[in-house]
Amino acid sequence: FLSLRTCDMGIIFGAPVQNCFFLMEFAENIQAIILQNIEHAEVTINKDNGIQVEKPLPPVKLATVQKYLDLSLENFIILLTQDQPFIIKGAIDQWPASQKWNPHYFSHLHGDRYVPVEIGSSYTSESWTQTLMTIRDFIKDHVLDDTNIGYLAQYDLLHHIPSLARDIPQLDYLSVATSNVITNLWLGPEGTVSPLHHDPYHNLFCQIHGYKRFILFPPSSSKLLRPHAGHLLSNTSQIDLEDDLLETRYPDLTEHGSGMLAELEPGSVLYLPP
Repeated sequence: FLSLRTCDMGIIFGAPVQNCFFLMEFAENIQAIILQNIEHAEVTINKDNGIQVEKPLPPVKLATVQKYLDLSLENFIILLTQDQPFIIKGAIDQWPASQKWNPHYFSHLHGDRYVPVEIGSSYTSESWTQTLMTIRDFIKDHVLDDTNIGYLAQYDLLHHIPSLARDIPQLDYLSVATSNVITNLWLGPEGTVSPLHHDPYHNLFCQIHGYKRFILFPPSSSKLLRPHAGHLLSNTSQIDLEDDLLETRYPDLTEHGSGMLAELEPGSVLYLPP
């Protein structure tokens, strides 16, 4: 499927704007033709990806992030003024994505599309690297086989495959945004980890499939978290919260640090202040 791969390379590496929309539409048409005419082996799911696997918490004081159900826009705006994270349960239960998206869905409908994938459990790991592969290979080799960690992380897949955007209606809460909304997707297996880091944006993180845990610290704890020196990783902590020797290596954090724990289930939205 050289023509489809060529389209994807143009989209990923930056086709001129006037050609990019043509490439996106052309690529989706090619994928549809392939789907109609070529049979692929079904993706076999050998485990229940809906089961929440508990991992031990780090030895740090953690308060639980407040959860709300059926949060109105008015109350959402009030909560924003408190500059604290909070969870809205069931906020995206009615999204088509919440009903349809799973490993089989992506592999079957979009499996021949090439995407950038991070290889390794964390971008701070010495063995971390990036590569391009089809979504089908990513699902088969890295999502369903979580012994080989791969992560499609912080990528605008809705730009790459515009038909996916139909599965994600815009949240009413975004009506309060004062700048352009940036949309990225994360797809990965159990075991993927984002190191402690800081983002400069207001963030609404929507959990569509599976479960995710966030451990959050206030800006006042920045010095305890020991950010990397240098510009490239200056927003990222040197501390690995899964380190078995955390209490020995970073006693100032475990004794004096205080954070928050947010555990997301499918359909939940987490607000993160900048």
